[in-house]
Amino acid sequence: MKVKVHNDGKEKPQSFEASLEEARYYNFDYNFDIVCNGFGATEEEAIKNMEAAATHIYSMIGDMPMEGKHEIIYVDCFGKELK
Repeated sequence: MKVKVHNDGKEKPQSFEASLEEARYYNFDYNFDIVCNGFGATEEEAIKNMEAAATHIYSMIGDMPMEGKHEIIYVDCFGKELK
């Protein structure tokens, strides 16, 4: 999965935010977006917290796409990819 990471540069306990770039769930009855964010003092902590939130949400709907490595995409405060 692609994970967006943003650092606000303030060096505070929640300076990093990690979120799933594409988190959608489809089946025959439902079609909805899933919001999974994690915050932390470091990039790793934010990703770990985002994974915990995603694991909880996806376990409730019976699907688990969080396995394996993530592609990290660094973004600005508007969610646009940094180059």
